[in-house]
Amino acid sequence: KQLSITLTDSVTTLVNTYQFTFTRSLSKDVSLQSLTVDGYKSNGETIPLKLNHSVHDEPYDLFEILDVPADVDTITIQANPTNANAQVQQGLGEFELKPGKNIFSIQVQAEDQAVPVQQYQIVVTRKLGLLDLKVGTHVIDLSKPSTDWDGSQVYRINEPFEAADLTHDLKATPNHTSVTLSGNINRTYELEPGTHRISFEATAQDGITKQQYHIEYTRTPSTDARLKILNL
Repeated sequence: KQLSITLTDSVTTLVNTYQFTFTRSLSKDVSLQSLTVDGYKSNGETIPLKLNHSVHDEPYDLFEILDVPADVDTITIQANPTNANAQVQQGLGEFELKPGKNIFSIQVQAEDQAVPVQQYQIVVTRKLGLLDLKVGTHVIDLSKPSTDWDGSQVYRINEPFEAADLTHDLKATPNHTSVTLSGNINRTYELEPGTHRISFEATAQDGITKQQYHIEYTRTPSTDARLKILNL
């Protein structure tokens, strides 16, 4: 920017003009002033998700969010650069969140475009879950599992001996189509009196995040000692 100043000598009436040139260096700052991530559940509820550290703490370019609830389907990422003339080129907005580990990237371009673009990574891990679990005509309440010492979830069903049907279809639906179920699931069982422990596993799309499930089905043995018929 140029600035001109004209001065007139009051005695000699000579006029002198001075020109000043001001040059501001372009900012090389690619840091973030703020970074927020919100989760959205299928019922419309919004929950703020907590980063593992502040944007002002190291490592400045890597953030992690763990144990996002299983029913969070999407997230929104918002970020503001420290320098008002820097620009976030990509990585903001709404994104699908799959169960397991998800990696999102933000790119910031400094005002001085000769500076390399800075990339920030956000690793978000969503829990595995089930949309439904059925044993025969029993629809299991998924909100009340017991938890074993290893973190596996246990659901218990008790049925009287007089139950008419010994054959049950065991069916489960994971909380996302990217999740695979393996083990003793989506098949038919003949459950005799006694306690049966049926196990299966859910694996997320990252191949690392897994959740074990157990169903303890108890069919009470009969206490009826009466004779149906006696012939002499």
